[in-house]
Amino acid sequence: MEEAEAVCDRVAIMVSGKLRCIGSIQQLKSKFGKGYLLEMKVKDSQKVEEIHQEIRRIFPQGDRQDRFSSLLCYKIPMDNVQSLSQAFSQLEEAKRVYDIEEYSFSQPTLEQVFLDLAKEQERDDFDQDAMFKWRPLKSESV
Repeated sequence: MEEAEAVCDRVAIMVSGKLRCIGSIQQLKSKFGKGYLLEMKVKDSQKVEEIHQEIRRIFPQGDRQDRFSSLLCYKIPMDNVQSLSQAFSQLEEAKRVYDIEEYSFSQPTLEQVFLDLAKEQERDDFDQDAMFKWRPLKSESV
């Protein structure tokens, strides 16, 4: 994916043998990226819950994806971000107050867009082509 981002003007993504989308990398990230990715490295793991509450205050629909001892990852919907400058100023304030070591706030990578499309296709395929069709058993009278 990194090579595709570096070399290609347009990219097509195929999932399960079906063409899902085609366009410039920026178009695909904007259309299928579904928001921003916030990653934070915390100095003091005791403050993780406080930091989580602050992130929920700044981005109400932010969804925590992963949590390791000192790393927090969130998906932030686009409509939670009125302006990038405001988001960065709030994150800088949280960094200062909660002693956050570092953070990154970015669009999803092309690889993340591909994985999201593949998961979506997998869910659709599973729903449509279920292996088992459940039906009630006939009750026997004794």
